[in-house]
Amino acid sequence: MFKETYYFVRKAILLPLIIVPIVSYSQRPNIIYIMTDDLGYGDLSGYGRKDYATPNLDKLAGQGIKFVNAYSAAPVCTPTRTAFMTGRYPARIPVGLKEPLVKSREDSAVGLTAETPSIASLMKSAGYETALIGKWHLGFQPQHSPGRNGFDYFFGFLAGAADYISHKSGHTGQRAHDLYENDQPVHMEGYLTDLFTQKAVAFLEKSHSKPFFLAVHFNASHWPWQGPGDKAYEDSVDFTSNGSPAKYAAMMKSLDDGIGILMKSLEDAKLADKSIVIFTNDNGGERFSDNGGLSQSKMSLWEGGIRVPAFVRWPGKIKAGTITEQAAITMDWTATILAAGGAKATEAFPLDGIDLMPICLGKAEVKDRTFYWRTSQRRKQKAIRDGNWKYIQDEKGEYLFDVSKDQAEKNDLKEKYKDVFDRLKIQYGEWEKTVLPPGESLQIQSRPTNLALGNKFIDAFYSFNQDSLGSLLSAAKKSRSGILFYQKWAACANYKVLERSHFFVRNDSTVVFPVMVKDDLMGALAIDFNVTDTFHVVFRNDQIVSVTTSSNDLPEYYKAREWVNKNRPDLVKKQCNSSTDKELTPCDCVLGMIKGFGEYTNNKKRTK
Repeated sequence: MFKETYYFVRKAILLPLIIVPIVSYSQRPNIIYIMTDDLGYGDLSGYGRKDYATPNLDKLAGQGIKFVNAYSAAPVCTPTRTAFMTGRYPARIPVGLKEPLVKSREDSAVGLTAETPSIASLMKSAGYETALIGKWHLGFQPQHSPGRNGFDYFFGFLAGAADYISHKSGHTGQRAHDLYENDQPVHMEGYLTDLFTQKAVAFLEKSHSKPFFLAVHFNASHWPWQGPGDKAYEDSVDFTSNGSPAKYAAMMKSLDDGIGILMKSLEDAKLADKSIVIFTNDNGGERFSDNGGLSQSKMSLWEGGIRVPAFVRWPGKIKAGTITEQAAITMDWTATILAAGGAKATEAFPLDGIDLMPICLGKAEVKDRTFYWRTSQRRKQKAIRDGNWKYIQDEKGEYLFDVSKDQAEKNDLKEKYKDVFDRLKIQYGEWEKTVLPPGESLQIQSRPTNLALGNKFIDAFYSFNQDSLGSLLSAAKKSRSGILFYQKWAACANYKVLERSHFFVRNDSTVVFPVMVKDDLMGALAIDFNVTDTFHVVFRNDQIVSVTTSSNDLPEYYKAREWVNKNRPDLVKKQCNSSTDKELTPCDCVLGMIKGFGEYTNNKKRTK
């Protein structure tokens, strides 16, 4: 948008108008967001580590405000990074359901796309230069790349872990080179932490005509556990082997040194006073980490898996040496960065985080927050923190803790405060209705078996022929799993699976197929409204609750949603209210939605 304004102004030769954006940009801060990987809550000496020191990180924390109640959005990489990039709970989009995303055929089609506005795309639209250096872990296909999601510059790797020396990633015995500059693979020697530091410094030292948003996502201290002088892993050796406390300390020293170099570069470029620096981590620590006396570790929703170090520096604005009890979560950093940069989220994708800068500046009081977490793939856990209370359900039971007095979660209070326990369970259940079902319910179960029937179904759906659909779908009620039946039909002749969790696309790229995600009255409807890209509707009970699209014609989709909810609520309510009919399935729900959208389309044609 800034470029368009600039060229228009230049063409008109209106000098006074040129000055306005330049002044505005000069007053906005540069923003550096540093995220490390798998640090335990107590892994920095400023947070309690005793067997090694992190002087540069401790200094950075002391120059600003230190959070002692900061959380990650998830206990594992991909969903937390999804939360930061979108500013929303990770379970709101398919890639956020991955715990984590891995290099597999199944996961290869899933990733962050431009359908969901990213922090980078929003900052870019607000006039910022954007760059990401380090770990991505949000998709492997071109459409999932950092460059397609708002970053002007990228240097780093795509997978969840990479060899610090060889720069390879992947499963044991199947590793491949994974280091890129923008979309091109690059081959260079060097320890990854050092390379990321060098590239970040180079970015800071170059000339900037705009304020910049720089995300530096170090993969330290994530395995493979390698120090700067170690050898690369053999492809046959598992990445999680060969670690030791000494190697971990060496990795942390390299990380701390890199932060020191980065901050000195910022000062040498005379940008320190003009720049906000945010430091945090993506989840709890692993084998060699110090989780600060908190229970459990990475992959768990106990405090050791989700409480993380975090601090913010803004010289001359944030008082040095401040410590806050304010509870914070990953999405808050997104909201804070957007607010500081004068960027705004879109109406279709409201933020789940809040702007923490008033707290950082001492202009607001600490306030209670409510956070939600869920894991469903490798571990099955649920948790909510509401004020000082935390409810958690894991594989062994349910618990209630007052984490303001019991950070180690040793004193279960569910019997003593049954009213609080019951309230939080209900509250959690209501939140879970607003996000996607667990990832396991979205898996493709098998390959298609009836191509002719599948083609008939697609044709009936595309023509909004409810009668034909009814007869074709009657078999789905008899099947053990509606989603299995749908997915068998969807991946049939002339069609290909675009994303395993949500929608399907014909070879001509026309989206024509609805997919059900579990029998809980939530579904996704993808349909072509004579535009080029995906129309993705999520509906629950008698209302369409969200719309996302990769098309520029989003207002048209809002009109469709509003028209159906206003003019034909009977269709949706009648078809989707399973509380009165135990035999009613998502198939019936789709029929009502299809007819509603068909009527909207026909009504639009008549009124033209």
